[in-house]
Amino acid sequence: MGTKVAINTALILVTILFGFVLHKTGKPYNTALLTIHKLATIGFVIYFTLILVNFFKTTGTGTIPLLLPVLAVLFILLLLVSGALLSLDRFQPVMLLVHRVSTIAFLALTAGIFYLFMTSSFAGRKSQAANFTTFCQPLPIEPRLVN
Repeated sequence: MGTKVAINTALILVTILFGFVLHKTGKPYNTALLTIHKLATIGFVIYFTLILVNFFKTTGTGTIPLLLPVLAVLFILLLLVSGALLSLDRFQPVMLLVHRVSTIAFLALTAGIFYLFMTSSFAGRKSQAANFTTFCQPLPIEPRLVN
């Protein structure tokens, strides 16, 4: 459990740190910094998506558990679009505001998702954070005979 949370936390912190550095250094953006920022974002999204998919396969779904990830996906899409437009120098003041607000909303939703994982409220269980480790484990693959 600790490793998976640590990896996601590190990736999102790298994304935020390099986003802040990019903002402070200004245009033209340093290619290396921009690449690290983008790769850390992609890594976080992929890793977090795998954990969520595994979680929903293990526990099923409900209204709140589905709502938080759906909202998080909408905000990550806003972040990707606004980040791309910022890189292209389009609609600069508006996109900067959208990017900042989307970042805060996405982080709040992600924190809420992790909180629900840790308290097992997602699954409607009263057990402790130990259940989170089962959500992060790979699902067993059953062999099937093909006719």
